[in-house]
Amino acid sequence: MLRLWIGGDSLGDTPGQSLINDATGTGAVGIVGPVDTHIATGLARPEVFNWPNYLAEVLTADQPNAVVLTLGANDDQTLTGDNGGETFGSPAWQAEYSRRVGGLMDTILGLASHPRLFMVGIPPIRDMGRYLNDYVLINNIFKTQAQMRPGRVFYVDPAPVIGTPAAGGGYAYTDGLPNPDGTVTQVRAADGIHYTRAGGDLVANAILQQMEQAFDLTSWRTGGTTTTTTKGHHPATTIPTHGTTTTSRRGTTTTTRRP
Repeated sequence: MLRLWIGGDSLGDTPGQSLINDATGTGAVGIVGPVDTHIATGLARPEVFNWPNYLAEVLTADQPNAVVLTLGANDDQTLTGDNGGETFGSPAWQAEYSRRVGGLMDTILGLASHPRLFMVGIPPIRDMGRYLNDYVLINNIFKTQAQMRPGRVFYVDPAPVIGTPAAGGGYAYTDGLPNPDGTVTQVRAADGIHYTRAGGDLVANAILQQMEQAFDLTSWRTGGTTTTTTKGHHPATTIPTHGTTTTSRRGTTTTTRRP
């Protein structure tokens, strides 16, 4: 049975819970612990929470075959830590952030269990200026780094399933999506950033579809290959709030408001 680990910042929480339900429903996936989210964290400020170090410890112990990670919504700020100091969006910032993203991906891919990584992007938010000016850049870096690791890292874009087509191309924010009967389902939380349960279900389905491109999750039902047979290569936000504390299965993380 395929072993799945799910974690990230707060945007990964609701879709992660939905994915647990969807993935276990296949009969081919076992979940490694609860959704492991840490509020207001990312790669920009390792002194707040160091994701590479944390994942190296946790995933080495758990040895999953698949990792779903949601990050980036708290990273549109000046970088700190080693090689930090770069102003958001500058060429130096982009180079250093790309290095951090690629290094994180390689840390995960280097596990003995040779997991596939499913990197979930940032959806359109109510503040579309921030999305277009900040988050599209961050998403593009995640997508580019994933493309540099084909068959091992899969970028999952939530915009097509949670947004609405924009006039100039791409996707815009929407609070709700229409149903066939003309009613509307609320897919975003009141803060204009997070997902409702219905929205989380949509994102989880998009992740599961990507997983089905990387893993054989169905042939066991007809006596085919095992559930861990893979396709392709083998080895493959919250806006930070003041004094927020979140407890994960591995401990407690205290977060602070970003500069």
